[in-house]
Amino acid sequence: MTAGDPRIVDLRARVRDERALLAELSARVSPDIHKLLKPASTLLDYVEGVFLAAEVLRHPPRNEQQMPEWLGHAGNVLRRAVEHREQIERLTKEHGPDAKVR
Repeated sequence: MTAGDPRIVDLRARVRDERALLAELSARVSPDIHKLLKPASTLLDYVEGVFLAAEVLRHPPRNEQQMPEWLGHAGNVLRRAVEHREQIERLTKEHGPDAKVR
């Protein structure tokens, strides 16, 4: 499995795009709401640091038949990060970017 594999390139691009959306949202919300974005960022870190880490891809602890499942798990974690960000975006639309967290 190489870093140039289209599945890996796609996942990395999606993570990069999601980080950009998180940064954009973070820049326009209150510090309280900003704290709520941390889990999404942590999930993206997990995708990059565990599933797509260079060492893992160079010497995967799984065989070629297992890699699609491995990358599927990475996609699932990425999807959870996206869902979390979208939930916070809905919150800010409903309550404004200065909403307070209780």
